[in-house]
Amino acid sequence: MKKRVLSLLMAFALCLGLSVTAGAGDAANGGQTENSVVEVVSNDAETYYDNLADALNEAPSGETVTLLADVSCTGVDVRGKTITIKMNGKTITNDGSLGADSSTTLKIEGSGSISSAIYVYSSGKLDLSGWTDGTIDFVSLQDEA
Repeated sequence: MKKRVLSLLMAFALCLGLSVTAGAGDAANGGQTENSVVEVVSNDAETYYDNLADALNEAPSGETVTLLADVSCTGVDVRGKTITIKMNGKTITNDGSLGADSSTTLKIEGSGSISSAIYVYSSGKLDLSGWTDGTIDFVSLQDEA
């Protein structure tokens, strides 16, 4: 009887430990934390980021970066891929600029505002066809930087 009770207690403790670990957010491993501001879903796996720059740099080409909160950043360039930013009613405040190089397509979707300049270099593309509402401070078409 003692063995059975001890076995049940150990099994309960093990299950409790696994459920707490599985539910905990760990930004270093892509889990959601209270600081997560951006989500990227790639191959049905969700990865959360505490800043926009990391999300844009690490997201594979063709993926959508969804804002979960208003974000602030300093100078973010998207290079060599197609990325969609789903604004989700949020604001990007950038102390630098949001840039798209000549081999990049940057798509902005949904409602939300971008409080910075967007620089599109040479043959880079800015697609605003899915953007529904909000403001963008400034868009500039530039020669390659």
